[in-house]
Amino acid sequence: MQIGVPKEIDPLETRCAMTPEAALKLVRRGASVVVEAGVGATCHFADETYVEAGCRVEANRDAVLSASDIVLRVCKPLHEEVGKLKKGACHVSFLDPFNERELIGALTEHGVSAMSMEMVPRSTRAQKLDALSSQHSLAGYYMVLLAAERLGKALPMMMTPAGKIQPARVFVIGAGVAGLQAIATAKRLGARRVICFLHRRGFFAVESDEEGLAESLGIDAIVRPAGRLADEIVRIVTVPGALD
Repeated sequence: MQIGVPKEIDPLETRCAMTPEAALKLVRRGASVVVEAGVGATCHFADETYVEAGCRVEANRDAVLSASDIVLRVCKPLHEEVGKLKKGACHVSFLDPFNERELIGALTEHGVSAMSMEMVPRSTRAQKLDALSSQHSLAGYYMVLLAAERLGKALPMMMTPAGKIQPARVFVIGAGVAGLQAIATAKRLGARRVICFLHRRGFFAVESDEEGLAESLGIDAIVRPAGRLADEIVRIVTVPGALD
């Protein structure tokens, strides 16, 4: 069985579908792994490290696609590349299947089985295949850093000869995977957090470092006022009209 890993062609995509460490595990199990030259460059994996792991580095992208029984990549394939895939092959990547019906249809017509990584259920049995939780966690972390970079003031409390500067208020709406990481990052940076948990009935359980409160309130009671007072807002869930 040949496993092929083409290089990501989206200029904004810095991830790669396989590390040399993962490739080594597959090679040891008897698989033949072929990677396109430069596949790990954006992750600082040189081609030599893949060769050391037992992979074959192929400069011809079409050769990787056409000869592989399993094709691994991060982003969905281009329409023009579907015809280059081997009939009966399995393609694994993010696919956005509900918005890419033409692409899914093209894969089906060409006889390619496709696995959409974002559709893998978040169950205990499929935990190792969960490709979203790690990305959501990174997104929550990065959102706070990105906002802090553009905020124009320090997040933690600062004691200066001229007096005390109060910590910035970070308002996090939602407490899923991304929200929890945003909350933790804001806390580590010394910000004053206001956390908002979305309930099914449209209410919000609020916790605040500033006031130590934890109670259920409606949108008008807390979300709009907190949003107006916040220095930084991290919105994980969609709340129509909540911050108008």
